[in-house]
Order: sequence, then C-alpha cells, then structure tokens
Amino acid sequence: MAHRIEKINELIKDELSSAIRFSLKDPRLENKIVGISRTKTTPDMKYCQVYVSIYADRDEAERIMEVLEGAKGFLRKKVAEALTTRYSPQLIFIYDDSYENYEHIEKLLREIKNDEKN
Repeated sequence: MAHRIEKINELIKDELSSAIRFSLKDPRLENKIVGISRTKTTPDMKYCQVYVSIYADRDEAERIMEVLEGAKGFLRKKVAEALTTRYSPQLIFIYDDSYENYEHIEKLLREIKNDEKN
C-alpha cells in the first residue's frame, strides 16, 4: 500500500507542476518560479498536502499562494484526470519555506568565510 501512495504522490506532484506552469493563466504567476517540493496523500486518498516552494519575497509568495488557493478546483480536476483512482484528493497547499532557510544558511556561511579571511 505504501508503494502505491508513493506512486500517487509522484503523479500528483508531476501533474500539479505541469498544470501550474502551463495551464494556469494568471498574470501574477508570469515569470515566477513556483515548484512543488513534495506531496503527501492520506492512505484513504481524501486529502493531499502539497508543499509549494516559491522563489520570491514573502509578500509575493503569499499572493502566489492565494492564486493557487483560488485555482484549487481547477488543479484538482487536472489531478483527477491523471489519476486512475476512484477519488481525487482535496488539495491542501502549504508554503514550503525551506528555500528561505537554505538562503539564510548560505549567507551565514559566506559571512563566516569572509571573517576567516580577514
């Protein structure tokens, strides 16, 4: 069963990535990098947590999350078309700020390296 859910998670991730990039026609998404970092579907297939990475400042990321929330029905329909299961899970979008953490750590490491040189 776990292997099946992993396959479904990958399929949902791929389908959402494609739909966001090519099918959503919202000007707020133009020239923005929006990625699905991972998906986590419940065993009963009723819900899917979708972790979204957005390469933008916090305010812009919030606006993009609003766009995704508004397009939730459309995106769920795209997922349903790709799945061969009885149910299409409800999508729960979660902002993944791990990129921000990565950037912060990189900045700190550069500062330490510069301090060591001086």
